[in-house]
Amino acid sequence: MSMMYSVVKKLEQNIAQLTEELKKEKAEHQCTKNALQKSELRLETIINQASIIIWEVDSKGIFTFAQGQPQQPGIIPENLVGYSIFELYKENQEILDKIKLAMGKNEVKWFWEAGDIRYETRVNPQISEMGKIEILRVINIDITDSKITKLELYKTQQELEAKVVERTSAVRASNEELIDEIVRHKQAREELLYRLNFEELITTLSTHFINLAPDEIDQGIQVALEWIGTFSGVDRSYVFLLDETGNYINNNYEWCATGIKPQIQQRKQIPITALGEWEEEIQKLETIYIPSTAKLSKEKCMTKKILRSQSIKSLIVVPMTYCGISIGFLGFDSVREEKNWSEDIIALLRIMGEMFINVLERKRVEKALAESEKKYRHLVETSQNLILSLDIQGRFTFVNQAAKHIYGYEPAEIIGRFLTDLIYQEEVEKITPIPIFDRDNLSTFQWETIHKRQDGNPVYLNFNAITLKDEFGNFQGVIGTATDITEQKKSEEALQKAKDQLQAVLDAVPWFISWISSDLRYIGVNKKLAGSFNLHTEAFIGQEIGFLGSSSEFVKSINEFFASSEQQISQEVETKVNGNVKNYLIVLQKYDAGKAVVSVGIDISDRKQAEAMKIKLITSLKESERKFRSLYEATSDAVILLDEKGFIDCNSATLTMFGLNQKEEFLTSKLTDYYPEYQQNGQPSQQLLKRKIAKAICKGNNHFEWIIKRTDNSEFPVEVLLTAMKVGDISGEKKSFKNRVIQAVIRDITERKRNEEQIKASLAEKEVLLKEIHHRVKNNLQVISSLLRLQSRYIEDENVMEMLKESQNRVRSMALVHEHLYQSKDLSRIDFSEYIRNLASHIFKAYEVKTRGVKLNVKVVPVFLNIDTVVPCGLIINELVSNSLKYAFPEESLGDIFIDLNYDHNNENKFILQVGDNGIGFPEGLDYKNSGSLGLRLVFSLVRQLKGEIERVNAVGTVFKITF
Repeated sequence: MSMMYSVVKKLEQNIAQLTEELKKEKAEHQCTKNALQKSELRLETIINQASIIIWEVDSKGIFTFAQGQPQQPGIIPENLVGYSIFELYKENQEILDKIKLAMGKNEVKWFWEAGDIRYETRVNPQISEMGKIEILRVINIDITDSKITKLELYKTQQELEAKVVERTSAVRASNEELIDEIVRHKQAREELLYRLNFEELITTLSTHFINLAPDEIDQGIQVALEWIGTFSGVDRSYVFLLDETGNYINNNYEWCATGIKPQIQQRKQIPITALGEWEEEIQKLETIYIPSTAKLSKEKCMTKKILRSQSIKSLIVVPMTYCGISIGFLGFDSVREEKNWSEDIIALLRIMGEMFINVLERKRVEKALAESEKKYRHLVETSQNLILSLDIQGRFTFVNQAAKHIYGYEPAEIIGRFLTDLIYQEEVEKITPIPIFDRDNLSTFQWETIHKRQDGNPVYLNFNAITLKDEFGNFQGVIGTATDITEQKKSEEALQKAKDQLQAVLDAVPWFISWISSDLRYIGVNKKLAGSFNLHTEAFIGQEIGFLGSSSEFVKSINEFFASSEQQISQEVETKVNGNVKNYLIVLQKYDAGKAVVSVGIDISDRKQAEAMKIKLITSLKESERKFRSLYEATSDAVILLDEKGFIDCNSATLTMFGLNQKEEFLTSKLTDYYPEYQQNGQPSQQLLKRKIAKAICKGNNHFEWIIKRTDNSEFPVEVLLTAMKVGDISGEKKSFKNRVIQAVIRDITERKRNEEQIKASLAEKEVLLKEIHHRVKNNLQVISSLLRLQSRYIEDENVMEMLKESQNRVRSMALVHEHLYQSKDLSRIDFSEYIRNLASHIFKAYEVKTRGVKLNVKVVPVFLNIDTVVPCGLIINELVSNSLKYAFPEESLGDIFIDLNYDHNNENKFILQVGDNGIGFPEGLDYKNSGSLGLRLVFSLVRQLKGEIERVNAVGTVFKITF
């Protein structure tokens, strides 16, 4: 404030001095003004007495001065001031043209007459420093008198003009100096008043910020920007702050005058490097002041372009620093007009920036404190550890929410209770006095004890506490934490148990396990290692690792491993165990920061022997491979290996088959080069081959016939065997060519096809002949049947008649076989189901009289049988069905006859044929095996021919079961 007072006093002294100088200037100006008035009066008298008129017009043609004798009737010079010269001479185009020429900065002279008087007019344009016309001075001279008068008048005119110009210039200079002094005085007063008001605004804002709550600071900054912007007369004020990384800057606060568009949303996350020419100045904490964007130099063209794009005419940016580090800047934009700031005002703006920094830092600190308090309060309330405070008597004054899951009580139920109320009585006796109430103890202490929960279960707690004392050192209570270590205690017990189990495992494993220190001494060994040398495990502890003298390699490996930087190695060593040489795979692993090693020895003696066998096997495999390669090349079949990309390899037979000379020629060709566009069945070869390969990949192999094309385009049939072989991981690629190699074995079957065609032709001929034979046999049998039927017409004896009918049926059953064979497509097999139905139908027709009330049930599985089986079966069925029709249903009684053929469930290669009825049954006391009946003897003979068995089934009626 003292500095401000001295500045004000100095300004007052300067104002007083300027006032005195201004008074002197006014007095001198008054004297000059009086002299000028006298001169003007004298000049006016001369002008009025002389026959001249002087007038002046401004750049718009308006009269500003007129003096002299009237030259035209009705026009008084004094009345012309404020009148337009263009209006006065609107009827005289010649004078208007002269005036316009003078307006073009030219001196013009012309002569004209008014009645008997002749005038000369001269126009002199007065041009300003800016090159613009200020006034036109016009002199009209009456040149009617003698030449001498004219010359005197002209001379007087010139002198008058010079005096007028001189006096006018002196008055102007004096006025300008006076005006400048007045302006400077006024500016000084305004600047002083502006500064005082600005300082008052800063004081007001400082008080304003001090009284703001943390949540009101943002709004307070907005208000401050509005006050400063309004007071300064700018159009926009704003605050930019760097982010936490220091690489981006954001427009966090902004105020805009009415009618000015806000830009705060477009000024977010601006890279500091995007500030261009400003970046270095901001980093150096310098003020950026641009009073006129239009006057920026060419070097600042980028800044000029950016500011003009935002219509900014003037700008000032004040750096904001905290502890010497830039955190942002305070800025002011003038959009409507250019704006100037003095050094004093810029200094005050810096003070304003510091004020913003302080309030922002206070906001940050208070926010951090609030967050910290919230965080620690949250930590206390959410902590799984018990946080507590006790008074001087040992009563709880505070517990957090952890008390609920530790004790089972709500925190409010614990507060006010003694600590000893929650401890088992026997525990209280053990730890009496309780450490926290032992006044001789240190200020911090830790102990473990067992407390009891609300449900009576024990809980193990680990207490950490500090004592509270007043300024005089008097005990005031305790604060601390308690950790539930119940699970830890259980874990320790489990860990000990696991340790015992691990030791048992280490002792049980069939490996040599030892722990060795860096000084190459045993720390311990497992029982397997100790027992192998007939020693106890304790005998190894502290001994040097080579004390047994069993393996110098092992000692060397341990020594080198300790000296190396490796953490784990494995190697094979040879050692002697009880006089026997053994091979071990030793795995070494460092622990305890490399100060110790655990060694695991695995007996690989058997593996060594296996490796020796493996070498022999590999040698044998290589020999087999050589033999296979010889066979591969020697075979007459083409063998090709291919994958999804094309051919991989082929044997020499492939080249011969396809008409090639070089293997490279085949391997570089395409698969499509070796088959026609369509196969013989009319299907496209390419699509068909893809399906064949896919089938081979799915099933492992695929065998089919194919048409192949040689290099000379000749085609021939082949037999192809595709085999898919795995060459990598093909999981999820069940039908893909990927990771598979296809082996194609191709055999030329041209000769075989030719032979097959010949065989087919021969078979076709034989088939025709065989059908003809079956047809003729059937016809011959039919003739025999017809002859028997004709013969029977002449027989009167019923028994003979019956015998002829039976013979006729037997012949008919054989004829049916040959009829089915020559009608069938397959001459070697007959549809047995259809044959039985036709045969049974024929038998029923033969016994038409006796079958009026009998029904036939046929149940036969679909099956095709050869002629050697069908003929005996047909005759058996004929005999058994005929017997049923003759004997089972006397006096035309009702009943059923059935024929059943099915597979034997115990042996699918055999059939069971059952033929029976539900008639009166087989006569008692009659041995069906020795009945003497021709029909039954024929049945038994036919069963033996089938290599089958026959038996009679005990059932209603008569049922025969034949297995064949």
